[in-house]
Amino acid sequence: MTTVTSTQCTTRYPIMLVHGVSAKEWTSVRYWGRIPAMLEEAGATVRFADHQAARSVRDAATELATEIDRVVAETGAERVNLIAHSKGGVDSRYAITLLGRAPKVASLTTISTPHHGTGYAALLMRWLPWPVKQIIQKWYPWLFRKRTGPAPDLLSLGHDMSPEVCAERNRLMPDAPGVLYRSTGSALALRRTDGVVPTSSMRWTGFMGIRRPRGLRGISHADIVDIAQHDVGGFYVCDFYRDLVMGLKEVGL
Repeated sequence: MTTVTSTQCTTRYPIMLVHGVSAKEWTSVRYWGRIPAMLEEAGATVRFADHQAARSVRDAATELATEIDRVVAETGAERVNLIAHSKGGVDSRYAITLLGRAPKVASLTTISTPHHGTGYAALLMRWLPWPVKQIIQKWYPWLFRKRTGPAPDLLSLGHDMSPEVCAERNRLMPDAPGVLYRSTGSALALRRTDGVVPTSSMRWTGFMGIRRPRGLRGISHADIVDIAQHDVGGFYVCDFYRDLVMGLKEVGL
């Protein structure tokens, strides 16, 4: 791991970390592991989204748009740099293009985002018996009943992450002019998926490739956001995010 300096990640606009599904049930620190502290040590201003991503894209993005407004007002910045994991990237694109937040967003970096859908969503919607879907919808919110805010809606989530729905939605929300888009992700060893999202679905504008470390494990959907707070096979997750933010700094964002 490379040692950070106090100004490496001092970007013009604050960094807003946008989580994926289920993060509403965790604290931001647990979801992003060591990453926020490292970025702040390197000079970044870091804020978190606090929206319920385990809902339809439209509902989650509506909540996220309000979160963007909050961070802009809180920091006094004109815009924010969004770094979004998993479905948070789709929510971000919707908020930027269809909810008018492009003027408040300088960049969007998506990490392991299912831009083109996931097979798991298709499985949920097509093959699980209706009674099973109802059980999932009923008991998932109960598991996290202590959380405030909108309840999860896994059936709408599954519908919105199907490849067919993603293809139609992508046609409705092209990239917004004036926003820098970048995309990347990771994969398990010898597989074209990170265990949740196919690597082909992670590709969007400004694609920066797929991270594959040495060894037989690979980098999972959770590894890429440091949930377990450890490095994998020579892949230093904090260095990965430091480099992402330094790249924004280099282009004046």
